[in-house]
Amino acid sequence: GELDAREPAAAGGSGLGRGRLLDVRAGSREGSLALPNGGRYVAALDNSHSLLRSKDVSFELRLLRKASVLAAERRGASARLETELDGRAQRAAELARHIAITEPKLAALRKQLGEVEATLQRARVDQRENER
Repeated sequence: GELDAREPAAAGGSGLGRGRLLDVRAGSREGSLALPNGGRYVAALDNSHSLLRSKDVSFELRLLRKASVLAAERRGASARLETELDGRAQRAAELARHIAITEPKLAALRKQLGEVEATLQRARVDQRENER
C-alpha cells in the first residue's frame, strides 16, 4: 500500500487529494516525510488494490523535532561516508597488492626491453658497417 500524508487545509491544502506518497509496497520500509506547515495531517493506508485479501498492518508514526531529524540525517550520512571510506581503503589495499606483484614484472620487462634495444642498436651498427 501507500502512506498518503495530506497537507492540512490551514496550510493552503484542501486536506484532500493533495498529498505526498511514501510507497511501502515491498514489505518493511523506513523513511521520513517533512511536514513544513502547522496544522492537521492525515496518514491514510490504502489497500484498495487488494479488496479480496486482508492484510495485517503495523506502523509507527513519530513526531520528531527538526534538530533530531537533522542529527539522524547527519549520523546516516556519516555512516554512509564511513562505509564508502572503508570500501575505498579496501580497494587501495587491493591496488597496493597488485602493484607489489606487478612492479617486479614490469622491471624485468624493462630490463628485457633495454637488452633488445641494445641488440637492435648493435645490429644497425653492424648493418651500416657491412653496407660500406
